[in-house]
Amino acid sequence: MTSTCGIFGFNWNDPSLAELFLQLLRHRGPDHAGLYASDDCTLGVQRLSIIDRAGGNQPIRSPDSELVIGYNGEVYNHAALRGQLEREGHTFRTHCDTEAVLHSYEQWGQLALDRFNGMFAFAILDPKSSKWFLARDQFGMKPLFFSLNGSKFAFSSEIKPLLHCAAYENGSLGIARYRKLTPISDTVRRYSTALVEETRRQLVESVRIRLESEVPLGTCLSGGMDSSSIVCILHNLLQSLSRVRTSAAADQSTFSAVYRQFGRDESSWVEIVARSTGVDSRKIEPSSEGLIAEIEDLIRAQEEPFSTPSVYAQWCVMRLAKQTVTVVLDGQGGDEVFCGYDAHVWHALLDALRGFRLNEVLELGWNGRTSLFSLLTHLFSRLKAQELANRIFEPPLEASGLEKRFFGSLNSQLDDDMLWELPLILRYADRNSMAFSIEARLPLLDNDLVSLALSISPRVRLHSGVRKGLLRNAMRGIVPPQILDRKDKIGYDVPEIQWLVERKKEISRRFCGEPWTSTALLGGERLAGEFQSAIESDLTAQEALLFWRLFIAGMWMRVFDLRLSTGD
Repeated sequence: MTSTCGIFGFNWNDPSLAELFLQLLRHRGPDHAGLYASDDCTLGVQRLSIIDRAGGNQPIRSPDSELVIGYNGEVYNHAALRGQLEREGHTFRTHCDTEAVLHSYEQWGQLALDRFNGMFAFAILDPKSSKWFLARDQFGMKPLFFSLNGSKFAFSSEIKPLLHCAAYENGSLGIARYRKLTPISDTVRRYSTALVEETRRQLVESVRIRLESEVPLGTCLSGGMDSSSIVCILHNLLQSLSRVRTSAAADQSTFSAVYRQFGRDESSWVEIVARSTGVDSRKIEPSSEGLIAEIEDLIRAQEEPFSTPSVYAQWCVMRLAKQTVTVVLDGQGGDEVFCGYDAHVWHALLDALRGFRLNEVLELGWNGRTSLFSLLTHLFSRLKAQELANRIFEPPLEASGLEKRFFGSLNSQLDDDMLWELPLILRYADRNSMAFSIEARLPLLDNDLVSLALSISPRVRLHSGVRKGLLRNAMRGIVPPQILDRKDKIGYDVPEIQWLVERKKEISRRFCGEPWTSTALLGGERLAGEFQSAIESDLTAQEALLFWRLFIAGMWMRVFDLRLSTGD
């Protein structure tokens, strides 16, 4: 493997603009800045060195052709690809996976993408023809943006650099999805001991192949099942590898966000995992004061509005991790792949009712009762928030798609989660980790593990009507039973109501000014009055999140100096 980077390119030569791009992406890769330029093309890379730190600097030019690559990410099966490519006659000059990606493209063209197991975004330039080939991994774990407008074409790992240039017309642009993700399985695989063991083996292997690193490596630990599984698997692997040289130290470090006097604090669950594994458990307590103080930096890093202040908690965890490590393993993707949301139990119950499967209805109703009650509480909070929104906005906003989301099938819900929920989570993780020059690796989104999960019916993944029932049983004997037997679902929550009350003076002051008062989509002149009234009452979580979203969206407009046209 090579590194996590910031990459960019454009179809003209402008040294001063290239230098600006390098500066804007330096946080993504502070170890080395590389540039390739010709009369009509520029390709740049800011590198965070992880493997082959001395020899893997980029851009890299192929000794077998004129192709040049700028690459961001990790392909975990690069060693196997390298062996195959060497047998085909390709020459390697480094030990990094960048060359494996470049030679794979030379050998197989676009079909090479199906051979990569990892997270990546890259650009390959053919200087002779001035043609570009750009690709990213199937989930978008590594971002890639492009600008196409006017006479010039440009791309970048982040949006900010593209604000400084125009885009492309002298040529053609083709966009294609090379691998379709769908949570709907046509394969009938029944729940069995063999399937549980296969799931366990695949997740363990997914963690194992993500340990290669020449820099310190740690783990994020929320106290939930996904991150706890990764911590415990890594602990066991390190025990077995204790006599083998590895940069992931035997004293594994974990990084957690905790909150005193908050009913959904997960400190106790973090402690259970820490005691079970003996890890070096490091904690940080994010605060409303810190959020307000750092909101502009957080928004610049995220580049787009975000829907919850819990994004700040992850920001704080990554900053804590940077004190001791450069690579972290994290648990994103487990809920979407293995049916881990409370809503999945509800949609499975609806499917069972529609199919007249009485035994399954009873099983889901009883074993999933905590999820169903939590979902009912959430729905009540959503309805209260909708009433609040109707008072703020004129005309009232419609709850678009609510009927489909609430009464749709489990398969359609999983499809929506993959298409909409997962990309948001991955964006938060990428921007927060890269803001502190940290590479975040996500074992639960391993290609082979996801392929296995998607070959299994969602009803089997929800074994016995329990969220992630299959994965829970696969982790028996690895993860403490207290974690596996948890019935509640806490999605990286922060005390959003308490924080809103604590910062009410600052937020109220903001709501009385620009851009809130002049922007209808931010509530206009009604927002401040409704906020003053609501903050003195018993807010629900969704009502609090509505105000946080309006606050964050307005701050986003201020940070990037944006204006909506009249009538918007």
